[in-house]
Amino acid sequence: MLFDESEIKYKEDDFKDDSGLRSRRKDLDFLNQSAAVGRNSIHMYPAMFHYLLVRKLIEGYSEKGNLILDPFCGSGVSLLEALRLERNCVGVDINPLAILISRVRCSSLVNNDVQIIRRLLSELDDKWIDLETDIPNVKNIDYWYSENAVIGLGKIRSWISDHIKSELSSVVKRLIVLAFSDTSRYASFVRKNEFKRYRMAQSRLSLFKPDIKKVYQLILSDYVSMLAAESIPESNICRLIYEDLREGLSIEDESVDLVVTSPPYGDSRTTVAYDEFSSFSLEWANGLIRSALTLNDGVVIQNKNELAARLLGSGLTCEPLKSKTLGEIVKKIDETNTKRARDVERFYSDLSIVIKSVSAKLRAGGHACFVVGNRTVAGVPIPMDLIVKEMFEETGMRLREILVRKIGNKRMPSRNSPSNVAGKTVNTMLYEYIVVMQK
Repeated sequence: MLFDESEIKYKEDDFKDDSGLRSRRKDLDFLNQSAAVGRNSIHMYPAMFHYLLVRKLIEGYSEKGNLILDPFCGSGVSLLEALRLERNCVGVDINPLAILISRVRCSSLVNNDVQIIRRLLSELDDKWIDLETDIPNVKNIDYWYSENAVIGLGKIRSWISDHIKSELSSVVKRLIVLAFSDTSRYASFVRKNEFKRYRMAQSRLSLFKPDIKKVYQLILSDYVSMLAAESIPESNICRLIYEDLREGLSIEDESVDLVVTSPPYGDSRTTVAYDEFSSFSLEWANGLIRSALTLNDGVVIQNKNELAARLLGSGLTCEPLKSKTLGEIVKKIDETNTKRARDVERFYSDLSIVIKSVSAKLRAGGHACFVVGNRTVAGVPIPMDLIVKEMFEETGMRLREILVRKIGNKRMPSRNSPSNVAGKTVNTMLYEYIVVMQK
């Protein structure tokens, strides 16, 4: 087992387990320790890993120099922690914004990057009045932005477009684009600190008048300070791959020592809306993200609808790995809501492709740590941890342990209304389940 429970004293716990496989671990809650600190606070992102949890898993299941894989790398928390712990790492994601955030968080400033960015910020001040505006196709732009915000963002986009073609270092190019992404969301009328797109109250619209240039300059300056405050070991390699896992994983079989990841807990419409969160960034930074990451092959996702169409559960079909638990759950949901039953079936069919691929990439003796949430659909609880366990077992892997922690760091609802009946809510995703499998 990863942790010795003999010295941990618990008070009465509200967690109940009828499977006999789970172990409640309050020492993994980290409820009073923010996940978004230092480099991990660069550009918000939905459902972010807690770096202290990732650190525990990497230290417990790998050694220095090992290769760590995160097939749903998101904002790169696991990758950054792997580098800090002197491991090599590979991150994969279908969202180009996630790849950009991960790349920036895991980068080191080189040579005179700090001085160059200071010069650029000063230049932006000097040229601001005369800058042209470059306004891309942003859906419902007048609903989500004031006229001044559109003009300000258009000027910054035009300014970045000129510099992205220059001889600036790749780190600087990524920083100026990522800060623009952050600014485009902040400058909108979307309610702050939420990942889905909800417009702020009408009474607040006239009061929200951000100085777009100043916001951008402050965000970019903060990013530079965070990178400068901590150097990353240069002896280890971080590789980022922009691809759809269901179409294959371009990593050599049996080359990975440890997989640490947190896949979506369900389809994006009813859990974490990665597509909605990314929408402003993908539209405003359309073309800039591709240039900053030098993504020249294939089609880079450019808007909310394109991303939603590629997320797990979006419809790719295959022969799924078997799970007795999933079969029983789908049958129960189908009794009252056939559409939702098919949604669940489709999501886990897609997830099983990933599990099959991940298992093939692990070396003998290697471990996979999947951090998942057990949600409720149509009033039926879905034990995702047990489903993931059974799917991995179909590939020949065995369960080491299921560790349970209370969710405190992810912005997710503790109650929802799956039936859409007013006033009728249920508890959902109060805990995370760390399913640890071994090949």
